[in-house]
Amino acid sequence: MRRIVLTTSDIMRAHSATLDGLGNYQSTGRLERAIAEGYEVFITTTRTKLVEIDDWWRKLVPDDHIFLANPQGEDLAEHLASGWKKCIAALGLTWPTLGELKPELAERLGSDWSSKPGTWVDVQHWLPSQGVAIKHQLSR
Repeated sequence: MRRIVLTTSDIMRAHSATLDGLGNYQSTGRLERAIAEGYEVFITTTRTKLVEIDDWWRKLVPDDHIFLANPQGEDLAEHLASGWKKCIAALGLTWPTLGELKPELAERLGSDWSSKPGTWVDVQHWLPSQGVAIKHQLSR
């Protein structure tokens, strides 16, 4: 089965804001399209908890395919990457280094940078090279 990783931002967007901060959200149609196209869907987010606005899509995705960020500690970058790291591990992949993701940049920055972990944004765009789709690969 083909696999796809989507974020909560990929699958829903705010239609209007409300005073309670939850807003009025609507589906982007990506999750439904991925399911219709036969993908095994994995959802990752930089949020630490899901709320009422997430109920609709949680019914469509198995709990073990939803990856939340860890509570924020002192390292914001680690916090933002934590849900992604859980997802990458569940996909059976190893988190790539900057040297693997952007060898030219790592070389320019020096050898110390080559072995540093890549950012979650870079890892997201790396997934298709590993046989895992992202939102841009869904049919229109």
